[in-house]
Amino acid sequence: MSLVKQTLSYIVTQLESTDRLSIVSFNDTAYPVSGLMMMNEQGKQTLENRIHSHEKLNPSGSTSIGRGLKMGIDVLNKRQTKNSLSSIFLLTDGQDIEVISYTDIMSAIPPSTTCHTYGFGSDHRVSVLSQIAEIGSGTFTYIDELKSVGDSLSHTLGSLFSCIAQNIEVKIELENGYSVAKVHSTFPTSAIPSSCVTIKIHDLNEDEKRNLVFEIHVPTVNEEDAENTQIGTASVKYIDPSSQKMLSSELTPLRLIRSNVIDDKTLLEVNYDLDVQRNRINAAKGMKEAVAYVEQRSMDQATAVLQAVIDKINASVSSQDTLCQSLIEDLNTSIKKFEHDKQKFMAYMTNMSMQQCSERGTYTSPHFSSSNAYITSSNRAQRANFQNYSS
Repeated sequence: MSLVKQTLSYIVTQLESTDRLSIVSFNDTAYPVSGLMMMNEQGKQTLENRIHSHEKLNPSGSTSIGRGLKMGIDVLNKRQTKNSLSSIFLLTDGQDIEVISYTDIMSAIPPSTTCHTYGFGSDHRVSVLSQIAEIGSGTFTYIDELKSVGDSLSHTLGSLFSCIAQNIEVKIELENGYSVAKVHSTFPTSAIPSSCVTIKIHDLNEDEKRNLVFEIHVPTVNEEDAENTQIGTASVKYIDPSSQKMLSSELTPLRLIRSNVIDDKTLLEVNYDLDVQRNRINAAKGMKEAVAYVEQRSMDQATAVLQAVIDKINASVSSQDTLCQSLIEDLNTSIKKFEHDKQKFMAYMTNMSMQQCSERGTYTSPHFSSSNAYITSSNRAQRANFQNYSS
């Protein structure tokens, strides 16, 4: 618990005077260590004293994640004023003592608020924490060693401090018989197939990008016809966190070239960048499928799924890409090191699957490297700051 308290103290030092922080402790019930406090000098000193002296910030009893989460959400909903960014960090090393609908609890979370979850030790339920994080548009982090608590939370803090866009909507509008048939993404998407599709992304941080892969239904044309025409447009709108203004991009034309001269060589060409994204998406799906097999007590099928993904990436055009090589290495590590430890296997696979789906990095065990593709300069800076603070 001393490492958790040290991390809380570090977070306090990083907040500005206009920021506010509340701490909720929970075992078999929930306790407010503090309400939302302004992080001016007086507020920081008061909260620092409570972190190190409050009797409820010590391990005891069983675990009621639902009650702790509900109290944290209630604190935010009772705010008199709202900051442009708000987030919940949920840390636990145990399983909930009650059967609870986390969907119902999370339905009360304020708009534009993210919920990041952290599980450490061998007793937490990966499925519960990942579900809460997915509903809350946040991240799930598996902390394999208690000493990594500070790295994990400071990493997420770096993301919060560098948010450049919120409530992002990507709109694709097609015409003349073209339509979006499928979107390969876990981001919320409007009904498909459709000629007009909207994809919602909760937020974007500095140095980040999102690759959206989708399939288009292409209508038939006469064999002798050739086309090089605009088939639709794409646009983006989002909220700027600093000004809270809604900003919109110009319409970007989408063009499709269809030749009436068939070249077998051209038909067999694979777009390298698209192939990388295909491998990323297939790896994430494979990891999620492997977790489902382990939950059904079928580790052999889980490892078979991962091996099939490895073989597919190795046979792809982009197999030597840095991300693809990292995915192959991480999947091999999962099979070789953790096939006999189901809890760690599920935790690592869930952690990495969510990273690949969202293209957002979190703290990851040194055993794995694929998340390095998504670590930003702000993540690195915060983790370095914490290391200096704790040394």
